[in-house]
Amino acid sequence: MRSVGTLPGQPAERRLSLRSARKESMYRRAPQPLPRQASSKKGSNKVKVSQWILLINRINTAGRLRDVKAPSRIEIDMLASHGCSYIDNEAGELSFSREWTHDEVDTYLRRIFPSPFEYVDNYTKGKTTKSAWVLMAKENRKIALVPKDKPSGKDLYHYRGLEKSSTGNTRVMCHGMCLKVGIQPLVAPPMLYIY
Repeated sequence: MRSVGTLPGQPAERRLSLRSARKESMYRRAPQPLPRQASSKKGSNKVKVSQWILLINRINTAGRLRDVKAPSRIEIDMLASHGCSYIDNEAGELSFSREWTHDEVDTYLRRIFPSPFEYVDNYTKGKTTKSAWVLMAKENRKIALVPKDKPSGKDLYHYRGLEKSSTGNTRVMCHGMCLKVGIQPLVAPPMLYIY
């Protein structure tokens, strides 16, 4: 039989005060944190997205949304048939960095949607200094413009959706493009929409 104040594995002759016995047993039971692996700057800032979508004709000449309803799955499938939706189930190619500048995000979008951006470039012929796209966010089945003139990777990350949403549920949408309205061209920027 052990005497009070001894610890398991210790000889019975060794007596400890109750206080020191508690401290020692708590120290032994305390979980030790696992060492963290060093992460590279680029890898730690990558955000995976499963789908990028380009919305057309959602902004009027005043720069306001014509329709605040988020697109349905059928509308998204129709956009895919017109080259305005890009889906990657494994989300390998569709990742962006939080560290990207607006120009880097713009270059990336032009790579994903070459035909629509080529159309905008040919139509505007460099006459506009505004961005060819704007950021949007989804809240409760409605979309809204994000008040950023030149969204960066940090803005995309901030408006990407819920903090714990899975990659499969993360979509990025763009809107706008250069469209004819009567005689005057309407340059409605493509909207990035993340939900």
